[in-house]
This record gives sequence, C-alpha cells and structure tokens, in this order.
Amino acid sequence: MLLAKVCWGQKEDSIGVVIPSDTIYKKLNYQKETLLKKYSCETKPIQAVQPKVLGDNLYGIYQAIIPNAQNLSNNSSAFTYSHDQDKQTLGISAMFPFPSKKYFLNTGIYAEASDGIFNLYSSNSWNNNVAFSMGISGVIKSSQYVKDKKECMECISKRKNYADSLLLSYAKILGIEDIGILEKERKSIQSRIDSLLALNNVKSISKDTTDYIKHLKEINHKIERYNELIKNIEKQKEKKYFSEKLAEFDKEKDLLSGYNVYWWQANGSIANTTIKIADSLYTGGTRTEKHPTIQLNVAGMYNHLGKRTLQYISLGFSIKRGNFLNDPTINEDPSIIYRNDVPYIWVDNKFVGVFDDLVKPVWQYTFSLYYANFFLFERSLGFTFKAEYNNIFKDDIAFNYKKNYTLTFGPIFRAVKEENFAKATFGILAGFINTPYETKTKDFFSVQAYIGIPFNALIKKQ
Repeated sequence: MLLAKVCWGQKEDSIGVVIPSDTIYKKLNYQKETLLKKYSCETKPIQAVQPKVLGDNLYGIYQAIIPNAQNLSNNSSAFTYSHDQDKQTLGISAMFPFPSKKYFLNTGIYAEASDGIFNLYSSNSWNNNVAFSMGISGVIKSSQYVKDKKECMECISKRKNYADSLLLSYAKILGIEDIGILEKERKSIQSRIDSLLALNNVKSISKDTTDYIKHLKEINHKIERYNELIKNIEKQKEKKYFSEKLAEFDKEKDLLSGYNVYWWQANGSIANTTIKIADSLYTGGTRTEKHPTIQLNVAGMYNHLGKRTLQYISLGFSIKRGNFLNDPTINEDPSIIYRNDVPYIWVDNKFVGVFDDLVKPVWQYTFSLYYANFFLFERSLGFTFKAEYNNIFKDDIAFNYKKNYTLTFGPIFRAVKEENFAKATFGILAGFINTPYETKTKDFFSVQAYIGIPFNALIKKQ
C-alpha cells in the first residue's frame, strides 16, 4: 500500500502529493469572491458587515442594563438599589455567557432593610428576606441598523480593494519555494548574533554594521505569516480565515447603529423569611416563625435603540410559594388573638388566618408589565410605567387574601457613556402599589426610587 502525504505549497518528498501554490491561491480567491458577494446595503438580505462584527456588537448590547424597579437586574451584571416607604432593597446580579454568547446564566442575591443596614448573615443564620436567584436567559432574535446607506455603499469598493490587497500579499507568501531555506537563514542570523554577543568586546561588535535584528524580524514575519496561512488551509478553514480579516476591516468602519433584541428569561429564587408575631400569652411576648419563600419567574423582553428613542418592554409571569402572611397588601405587624383557645392572626383590623396554618403553603401568581422609553436629551431622559396583577390560586387557608394591582409611572434617567450604554440608570415610580380591589386607592399611594449600576461602569479602562 502506498501512503501519500498531502503537502501544501512546496515539495515534500518522493511519495508526497504536492498541492501547488496556485491551487491554494484559487481556494483563497474563491472565498474572497464568495464573501464579498454577500454584502448588500439595500437589497435584502442586507449585510453591511461580517456576522462576527454584528455578533460582537450585539454581545455588548446584551450586557446593557435598564433596571425595572425589581430586586435584581434582568439581564446583566450590576448593582441595583430601590427605596420605597416600607423598605430598602439592595441587589447584586451577575451574568455569565455560554460559549454561543446568546444564552446566559443569571445569578443574584438581594437583601431588604428598613433601617438602612443590609445584613446578609449574622448570629449563625441568614437574615430576614435574603434571597438567592438563579436562572437562564436567551436571545430569540437580534439585529442592528445600517447607520448610513451612502457610507455603506462607499465601503463596498474600499472593502474589495482591501480584500484584493490581502490576496496579493497571500500570493507573495505562497511564492516562497522552500520554507526550509528561510528557516536555515533564520538560524544562521541568530547564530551570528549569538557569536557577536559572546565576544564581550564593544569595539569588535561595533565593527559589524549589519542590522541583524531587523533582518531577523523580517524573516520571522514571513515565516509566521506562511505558517498561519498554511495551517488554516490544511484545516480547511480558509473561509473563516478570510472572513475574520474582512471583519477587522468592517469593525473599523463602524457602519451599524441601534439594535432590536428579543429575548426571554426563566429563573427561580429562594428567600429566607422570618415573621415576628406578637402574642401576649407566649413567653417573651413574641413568636418567631421562619419559612423559605420560593418564587419562579418567566418573562419575554424587547430592547430597541433607534435614532430618536431607546425603549424596553417586559411581560412576565411569576408563581410564589409562601404563606398567608406573604400577602403584599398587609401593612401592619401581625398579632395573635385567641378565640376558643385557637390562635388566630390579626392584622390590618381583620383575621387573616389561623396560626397553625402558617406552615401550609399559599400559592400566589403575578402578571407583570414594565415599559421604559428614553426620548429626550439624546435618549438620556424618559418615562417608565409598571403594572401588575396579583392573586392566589386557592383561598381556603388565606381566607382574607385580597387580589391586588400595581400601577406606577415616573421619570427615568440614564448617565450615558460611549455607544449608548448606561453608566447608571436612575428612576422614580409613583402610584398605587399592591392596592386591593374595592378599596381607597389613596391609602396605597407610594413613591419608589431606584438605581442600577453595571459592573463594567465601575471598571476604569486601561
């Protein structure tokens, strides 16, 4: 059996199958022509840049932050802080991309406080309302706009000239008849340099005026380019290789602006909840009950950056496992009142359940809508709107649970850095939060302030 080794661009030995340099050149030329034909500034499908450039741009966009007054940022690594009349909430969230850069692992932790001090863990236990969150988010569809069609059209001829110059340079590299000769020359020059240095005599060294270092760099450059090119051809990666070179050109031209991103998120969280209930017949006068609160969330989201506006919308649904004291409409501290020796829980001037039923799960569900639109002062100032509907699946345990709604509206401001990404986002929401149906809405009027700061805004560029 005769074994043949494929050799690229030069002769190997008597049994080697020689692939001529012209064949390699033709393969590269074919890829050049194929890739250039795909560019279009007006006719669909429009392609103003290489997909890699679009992908890199969009990956940066996925990390942008627009907080929506929730405890954790939806889709980025950030600090978030919100403040309302009852409590303050501090959250830290982090986003870790999967290799595709279109799916992300989201993790987070948040803590609530009423006195401005955020304790996560003390006295050998997690403090009240400390929650951990984990989930996955993914991009459904994303795109950018061509910034200027005229500029895009002008780049077509410039790109062709650039591609032609690449191909000419490749031809010169492939014209090297024997890379072994260059390798021997490199060793010879390095040997001469070593010999001069070994003299340890300045006068003897200075007599030789040849610039060996310059010559060595030139030879090294030729060898590196040759090996890089041949390596990609051997692995049949000439398309990717040429595409990456065109991507470098496209990235410098900055032909794209704005974005449209459709994405989804699913996550779960678990919180340590501690409830203190006044009981005059109990030792110490207070009962303390601890139980975990579990919540599952799904949401679909849309981000848009156009010439005049930056918009964000989120539609979500969540399910929460807690107990009847997790009713968001409750405002006062609970206490126990005995009726026929049975401990009932009294809060907000009504009985809300039996103390022994606190260990039984109550399942809440919430539909939510959040919308933000920046349209003033170069898309740095706008308004935001939030609406929610909350209820429970069964009321046999929580017999006084009240279905409720949230309607808030307010200004939102971004401190903008380059490429329209926010260093920080500030907002105020005013309206009716967790307001029961058939009640006086003014009693539930509230104002909430919040801020979101992405981690990368705190990192100084080198």
